[in-house]
Amino acid sequence: MELIIVTKKNLELAIQIQNRIFVNQNRYDDGTIDFLKGLSGKPDKEFNFVEHYLAKDGDTVVGCSGLYSYYDNPKEAWLSWFGVLPEARKKGYGEQILAATKELAKQKGFTTLRLYTSGKLYANACKLYEKTGFTGENYTKELPLNIMGLKERIYSVSLTDKPVTPWNNKHLHIFRHELFDSILLTDKKKQRLKNEILQNEDNLSR
Repeated sequence: MELIIVTKKNLELAIQIQNRIFVNQNRYDDGTIDFLKGLSGKPDKEFNFVEHYLAKDGDTVVGCSGLYSYYDNPKEAWLSWFGVLPEARKKGYGEQILAATKELAKQKGFTTLRLYTSGKLYANACKLYEKTGFTGENYTKELPLNIMGLKERIYSVSLTDKPVTPWNNKHLHIFRHELFDSILLTDKKKQRLKNEILQNEDNLSR
């Protein structure tokens, strides 16, 4: 399994892949803003590292994944946009992509890999996380999402020989990020931001 970093050259393909995987989610968040943060060189006032990847088996793209980290916890990576294309499912690719992303996070010097997900919407993925050594915890800080009954979960795994430190239900402000990065961001503003980042000479090599 090979992970190819998302750059300005394959950005459109990455967005298409993300849209096909997360059909129910891309009506308000098609991944564009998150991908652009990885290309900007200045990811976010809260995120100090953002990268996304296309997962390939030989010459065939079978899925995607990503990593990001917060300034407050720079040694802890978070899994982003991890998924497998519909036609590639039930072939073991999910476990392969997850393992490759986990190894990449370790190579980049992260000591922990965590992820946020919905136990209701992504029950099968939760089974995979538990199967591959992640420790799960209930997450209840996002009140609007909690009211919707999405059964939010945080999964964590150590990338060292030390036991993983529990997340302990600390607030991630997921709803706030989705509100300002996706729900309230018009297509026009999103396109303008996209053009600014892609046309910036500092990003030509990304």
